[in-house]
Amino acid sequence: ETKLKADKILIKDKKNLIIRTNFFGIGTKKKLTFSDEIIYKKKEVSLWNNIFFSPVYFGILVDILNNLINFKCRGIYHVSSNECISKYHLGKKILKKFRLKKTLIPNKFDRNIFINRPLNMCLSNSKLLKKFPKFKKKLNIDYQLDLYKRDIIKKTKKKRCL
Repeated sequence: ETKLKADKILIKDKKNLIIRTNFFGIGTKKKLTFSDEIIYKKKEVSLWNNIFFSPVYFGILVDILNNLINFKCRGIYHVSSNECISKYHLGKKILKKFRLKKTLIPNKFDRNIFINRPLNMCLSNSKLLKKFPKFKKKLNIDYQLDLYKRDIIKKTKKKRCL
């Protein structure tokens, strides 16, 4: 409700740029991200298999945001991957990409237990790709996971050098 109210206020001014996104990436030592937990936690991870989203790796998100700002884009843009996927299935892709043998437990989101949220949070990036077709390949989940893996490896190498 709050997001919708903010959108209605912000969209009145044609100079505003509104970004809708859901991202994943590398967190900090104190705050692991969803994707970091899958890689670093020693125990099994439980992930919802009935909530769908279209996440974008934050390294690509930053690049897209810079383009939107530099080209003075206005209005609402969805910055999202090309695929709609559950957190459980994204977790499986992460394990495969990193060749990790861990257990993921598929879990159903229950609206009676948790705060009410939509089960489908996927966004269409068609407006973004119409303006910037060069991002089509970069918004594929597998491409993004390659970049995520590259950045994790770089981060690990930096720690060893310190």
